[in-house]
Amino acid sequence: MEFDFSNILFSLADMIKQKLIQYDDLNGLNQLKLSKIKAMSMF
Repeated sequence: MEFDFSNILFSLADMIKQKLIQYDDLNGLNQLKLSKIKAMSMF
């Protein structure tokens, strides 16, 4: 997977959708960012 740091939240959400990572792997991330990633990974 290629990372685009300007869109890292989209990249993380996509990785969750592809089951490459889990929400637990994002432990320690800012709560607002985590909420955005969770929302984006639903679609």
